[in-house]
Amino acid sequence: MTIGKRVGKNILTETDDIITWYNNALDGLMQLFRDQTLQDVAIFVQFAGKTLDLSGMAYAGGAGLDTTK
Repeated sequence: MTIGKRVGKNILTETDDIITWYNNALDGLMQLFRDQTLQDVAIFVQFAGKTLDLSGMAYAGGAGLDTTK
C-alpha cells in the first residue's frame, strides 16, 4: 500500500470515528430530552386534577387580556 492510500484510509477511518462520536452524543442528548419531557408530562398530569388558587398571585399592573386585538 502506498503512503497516499494509507493517508486516505486513515482520514476515512478518523472521519467515521468522528461521525460515530457525534451520532452517539446526539442520541444521548435526544434521550435526555425525552426523559425530561416525560417527567414534565408526569408532573403536569399529577397537578391537572388539582385546583390551583391563583388569587394571591402578584401580577404586573395593567396586564390583562386585550380583547380589541
